[in-house]
Amino acid sequence: MGESAWIAGVAWAGDRGISAVELSLDGGRTWQRARLQKPLSPYAWTQWAYRYEPDTPGTKTVLCRATDGRGAVQERGRREPHPVGATRYHAVPIKVSAA
Repeated sequence: MGESAWIAGVAWAGDRGISAVELSLDGGRTWQRARLQKPLSPYAWTQWAYRYEPDTPGTKTVLCRATDGRGAVQERGRREPHPVGATRYHAVPIKVSAA
């Protein structure tokens, strides 16, 4: 339908590292895996990118979740940082225009 575009960001899980980043454009029903760039050190942020090919115009919400190096998937619900660390899917609205 429309022109493809990159959606990109960074993820971090301390010394556990990042093993995967996934995106959902349907409220979390399905997930697509992003490409990961190898971090510069074991404690650095991991860059990720996903090539998005829109199928319909309109406003969409991109949900993003990470999996750490130990296999723990980021939780959907919000949790305060103390005592074990903040969590929640990152949600960003985007507008898809008709080509």
